[in-house]
Amino acid sequence: LAATALASSLTALDPDSGLRFLRFDMSEYQEAHRISQLLGSPQGYIGYNEGAQLVDTLAAHPRCVVLFDEIEKAHPDILRALMNAMDAGRLSSASAARHAREVDCRLAIFTFTSNLDCSATLTDLEELDAFGDPAIIDSICRKHLRGVGVAPELVGRINCFLPFKQIGPEIVGEIVALNIARAAQQYGLTLAYIEPEVVLNVIRHAPVEGFGVRPYQYLIDGMLGDTFFAATKDGRRGPRRLCAGPPPICVLNEGEA
Repeated sequence: LAATALASSLTALDPDSGLRFLRFDMSEYQEAHRISQLLGSPQGYIGYNEGAQLVDTLAAHPRCVVLFDEIEKAHPDILRALMNAMDAGRLSSASAARHAREVDCRLAIFTFTSNLDCSATLTDLEELDAFGDPAIIDSICRKHLRGVGVAPELVGRINCFLPFKQIGPEIVGEIVALNIARAAQQYGLTLAYIEPEVVLNVIRHAPVEGFGVRPYQYLIDGMLGDTFFAATKDGRRGPRRLCAGPPPICVLNEGEA
């Protein structure tokens, strides 16, 4: 979210900049051969002359915010390629889809996310009351990343760190309610009111803490999809109330025709 917010803010400041946002889920890049999807395949290898997502985007749009999500899952060869870009500001491309053998990425912003040792990192930051102190945040984050085996040369090339505190129950409830409303919209329904018990039921069925809000998103359609589908079949239009039941029911809001 921070990377997308950064890209949106930069675009708002200069709508004509041509800035792009690019996201890579690094859990999909755990094998060495997947580097060709980023940098292109050398001549004689499968995929040669087909281009590569990272270098082709940077070549066409030098101003780019690039998010490497869960960077710790990437193969070491990919990490080494990214370190070269962070160090020299250039990426060497094996692909012939672009005439240039090197791509200038000095105008790009590389961002990384990682959940490695996040509990211990946040504990140290809270004990030292370090949130808001960039120097202490930097020291603690670097220490914990090195401690769990992230290559020191990669850690050394990261300019700054932005730790996120664990969200509280009130925020979780708001996020779940928003996602319930969005799920209803996918069925063509508008929710005017959601009973609190509906939100609590979703939270109760989620996995243990530590997985963020994604598990709630996955649960909602499974728990409420049939309810939303049934509501689309009653032929009535207007904002709805989502009641907990059991079973949960999505009825026309009081006072609506």
